[in-house]
Amino acid sequence: MQKKRLNRFINETETHLRFYVLYLSYIDSQKEHNDFRDLALFSYQELQHRFIELLSFNLKINVAALEKGELSIEQERSLDRLLNRLHEESVDNLLTSEFTSWLQNDREKYFFHSMLKAMVIAKVNLVKRPDDTKTIGEILWPQLKDKQYLKEIEERKKSARDRAFEKVSGSVTKIREEAERIFQEREERREKREQEEFDNIRLDSTLDTVKLVCRLCPTIDKDSHIIIINYLTYHCISGDIDLTTAQELLLKIREMYIEACTHVSLSWDILKTENDKLIDKTYERLQSQYEIYNLFYPAEDTSTKKKCMVTTLDLLYTTSANFPHRLKLLTDKFSLDKANSEDFQIALNQKQWNMLVELANGDTKPKINRTINKLLKDAYKARFNNKI
Repeated sequence: MQKKRLNRFINETETHLRFYVLYLSYIDSQKEHNDFRDLALFSYQELQHRFIELLSFNLKINVAALEKGELSIEQERSLDRLLNRLHEESVDNLLTSEFTSWLQNDREKYFFHSMLKAMVIAKVNLVKRPDDTKTIGEILWPQLKDKQYLKEIEERKKSARDRAFEKVSGSVTKIREEAERIFQEREERREKREQEEFDNIRLDSTLDTVKLVCRLCPTIDKDSHIIIINYLTYHCISGDIDLTTAQELLLKIREMYIEACTHVSLSWDILKTENDKLIDKTYERLQSQYEIYNLFYPAEDTSTKKKCMVTTLDLLYTTSANFPHRLKLLTDKFSLDKANSEDFQIALNQKQWNMLVELANGDTKPKINRTINKLLKDAYKARFNNKI
């Protein structure tokens, strides 16, 4: 009887199996199997095997005996109690696919990880402060020297000039120098005060718990989203995070992602370009101007750089109050780069494209490039041989 019940657990969904393994790891007093990171690399069969191993370890029953169902009455009772416990805990602490199944493509995964990291950097938990998305942008991104910024600077400079007139009598040059000194001194005090105020803000319990896993990066950890889900689940089990909080966190990030996707189009020239040099220049611009190395580990290949570019624009849309202005500055620079860049693209009609795809046995970029190279080489050789 217990063997049939055990088999139902073994053949559960991948989400459930990960939960069972995490829970059994948690109740291991020596924490020898606390492997929420390695767990992300496991296949379904490997998860099943690890589940059996941990059951065996916790119940102190031989793996072979457990798999065959050759258990004593007391061992069956112990297994039954543990399976009951696993079921009860899954009801209380499992992050079901309802909250995680949206993490499918790279854009979704990059946004999920980066937004979580942005919240930690800015010390803003959007579950508790849902109206403070723009506060994240104020902390994360450099301030644009737009009309509002210049107006505020001019007001502070005017205040410094008024103070200089009160303190100094004499030439215009002396008054101007004193005004500049007062202005710079006030700016330094202001920046220092703002930094001290920010430093004194403590991470709330949720962000404090997830900050460790935010050191991962989707540019080098392809399964980082699974690791984060495992990590959240483990801390729901331990009681460090409430399940409802974890669910709301995932739903909030998904909501922001959907909104960003609606307004940041992959059909924009800056995002649809396949020109490696243009991608490199835009990526380097985001590195220098927006310091995106705080969110992503440096990327080498063009494909990863492009994913970082898309996610940066998604985040800029979500967190900045002046996204249209920021986007225009970036696209204007891109257009200038494009105008100065060599472009060897050729236009094909549908019939020509279909012929090329047929010759290449596929429409992927590598296959198309290999076929074009072969056609060019063969044509060049034929022309050279005809001259001999």
